[in-house]
Amino acid sequence: MAEEHEMSWEPDFIESVDENLWVVRELTGVTTVRCSCGLVRDAANSDVQRIVEEHQNLNLA
Repeated sequence: MAEEHEMSWEPDFIESVDENLWVVRELTGVTTVRCSCGLVRDAANSDVQRIVEEHQNLNLA
């Protein structure tokens, strides 16, 4: 039975407090990609889909 890889990704952001005391989240342009096999990789937002597909294709071979 093949090992199942569960992928997840979470955009990175910076939190700050503005002059009205509101918490403001600003995206950094980086997303952390994780897999249940232990892969953890930071990538530009535009590269996330490619990284997920490459990882899945490597594990299908």
